[in-house]
Amino acid sequence: MYPFNASPGTRPTAPVFGTLGDDAGVDSRHGQFLLGFDIEGDIATGLGATNYVIRRATLTATISRDRAFRFDPTFDAFTTFFPTNDPAFTLDADLGRPIELFGADFRNGFTAETFAEDGPFGSSASGRRNAFAAGYSTNGTLVDVGNNVGKTNAAFPTFEVHPFAIGQAVGVAPGDLVPSGTTIRFELNLADPFVRQYLQHGCDSGRLRFTITGLHTSEFGGTPAWPEFYTRDSVLGTPPALEIEGVAIRADDSDTDGLPDDWEQAWFSSLSPTAEEDSDLDGLSNRAEWITGTDPKNAGATLAIRSAQRMSDGATTITFQHAPSRHYVIEYSSDLAAWSQIEDPDVLFYDEPGVASWTDDGSETSGVASPKFYRVRVK
Repeated sequence: MYPFNASPGTRPTAPVFGTLGDDAGVDSRHGQFLLGFDIEGDIATGLGATNYVIRRATLTATISRDRAFRFDPTFDAFTTFFPTNDPAFTLDADLGRPIELFGADFRNGFTAETFAEDGPFGSSASGRRNAFAAGYSTNGTLVDVGNNVGKTNAAFPTFEVHPFAIGQAVGVAPGDLVPSGTTIRFELNLADPFVRQYLQHGCDSGRLRFTITGLHTSEFGGTPAWPEFYTRDSVLGTPPALEIEGVAIRADDSDTDGLPDDWEQAWFSSLSPTAEEDSDLDGLSNRAEWITGTDPKNAGATLAIRSAQRMSDGATTITFQHAPSRHYVIEYSSDLAAWSQIEDPDVLFYDEPGVASWTDDGSETSGVASPKFYRVRVK
């Protein structure tokens, strides 16, 4: 998927490469590999995103071009791609650049359902392609990551982004050239609730879309120095494959305890726990863990305020753990009796995976006397 591909949807190999700076006005993540898996019929779909417990997700793809790039199994900060004269530039300490896996999103009226294999690319200008590599921003929304390492055009500010997975070259040592036929394995980072959320929504809709990207570069007209993958249209190599392990939660509750049977079997391998029981002794009942999307067998995974810090300017920042496919409201009170609610709080994510923060600057709680108490609830 790049502006000058003359055979969209039928090309036997997919190159993945970058063009840094503002060359030709294209995206920094210039060549992207869009993959689509339609899984309706393989799993129960349409149950609602929160009704999918994802245990493991692995995507594999096979290298087609022999020894064109060096294997880098580690994440590279976006500042390592800055020009060396940029004050914010940081040195990449190892050889090569990683291959990254992201989600996919669409613009100009296209969706995962309507964008076909031979869908139109769109404009070749930066940030204008119809289908694009997408990651989650600090406010929890999918954003185009095609230019996150920066352009000379100020319209594209730089920002760090967390890939869903870093490709691991099976049987290749870090820093070595990667032979053709090598399997690149992407173990999706399920410690990140947004990655699990993306998978949940894909299972619910029956359509999962991913994008393989990289920022490997070479001289124009020179020998390619980037990864290239077999597609399903190749007669020579192995096409990409997706494997997901999890449980689809149906509504059946045969013991009428308020917990879906599938959820109980997924977490406890039996129907013996009750809804009001607190199996991990973390203060939340099993029913509450079901609603909040947390692990009922892990006391460290619970919806609770982890910290509250008063700033020198009088603002207060609270942090709490968040779960996939959940939406939160912040409530505040001066007496723990009468509570007021902030419906759509400006929550920030990614201080660390699974942790969210919200700052009360006083603009929404100005009518409440001190002291102020806070609580977080799932909608």
